[in-house]
Amino acid sequence: MSGLFNSYEEDFNDTVRGLREGCERLQGGIDAQNTHVGDPSQVYHPPPATGPLSRAQQLQVIQQSLSHAKDLLTSMTYEMTDVAAAEKAATKEKVESFRKVCGGLDKTVAQLRQSCNAADRADLLRFGANASVGVSGGRDAFMDEADSATQANRLLSLQTTERLQGGTGTLRKAEAYLAQSNELGRENLSVLRTQTEQISHIHDTTHDVDAEVSRSRQILNQMQRTATKHKLWLIGIILALVGFILLLFYLH
Repeated sequence: MSGLFNSYEEDFNDTVRGLREGCERLQGGIDAQNTHVGDPSQVYHPPPATGPLSRAQQLQVIQQSLSHAKDLLTSMTYEMTDVAAAEKAATKEKVESFRKVCGGLDKTVAQLRQSCNAADRADLLRFGANASVGVSGGRDAFMDEADSATQANRLLSLQTTERLQGGTGTLRKAEAYLAQSNELGRENLSVLRTQTEQISHIHDTTHDVDAEVSRSRQILNQMQRTATKHKLWLIGIILALVGFILLLFYLH
């Protein structure tokens, strides 16, 4: 197995590990929110609406890691064509298992994105409810966790979420088409490699046939020269015999 393939594999495993840890952190925050809804005595600190700790930013980082893992999988697939024949079966099985991992992570990230949108919306609704209570003089610990800037940013973020969902769906379709195009390109590349090997084999065979034809032509020319030489010898012998016979008749 090539060193480049091993490097891709190690990078892929590290990326998947970090991606799963990010998903677990986001899911932990969502579970904490659900626990607080069921039992308000449980402390829940809502994440900020913007910045690296926001759910949207964490989701973006996870999506980038997933895209990087898919790129590594494509690179491993291309590198697999240069693996020795004895290791090709094991390498192909490993790449297929990595492809299943990416498929499972795709579903996990999609579900997590929906859960994060629902959690952000629930936070906003809870803030709104607490704000209305605050007008009459009542506030709770949950509301105290969020300042006015966070509420405004979260409201703006959730207002733009609906507009972005249409674009997100289009990007997902484009990503699916791109993955399909990569698969077709990989198949075409394999077919081209096979055809190149066949053409190279035909080229070598043509050279061998041409060499054999040239050798046969030389043998035929040599045989023709030998036959011509024998024919001349035969004609000379016949003429000598005729002359000898005519000489005998003349002497008698």
